[in-house]
Amino acid sequence: MIPELVIGVASREFEAWLISDEAAVRAAASKDFSFPGNPEGLEPRAAKDLLRGLIRSSPRAGEESIVRREIVEKLDLDLVAKRCRSFQNFREDLRNPPPTS
Repeated sequence: MIPELVIGVASREFEAWLISDEAAVRAAASKDFSFPGNPEGLEPRAAKDLLRGLIRSSPRAGEESIVRREIVEKLDLDLVAKRCRSFQNFREDLRNPPPTS
């Protein structure tokens, strides 16, 4: 039997979900960060570049992958769902998977 599977796709890029919670970004990167408005409305690669630039200019510049993981661990998922429609849809699909044939 094949297990049920839900696939989620970030509207622009995964980093849009990460930057939607500025408190998580600030805590993980040890640097001040302001929410950029609608993270899914940014130009392609803008969220990725914004997050990369923030981390590289932070006291944790050499720890980019660790900082990203820590952001994920600290995210307020309700806030991410509120600010990112694609994440909200993904989460709803996880909770209520569509019926399979």
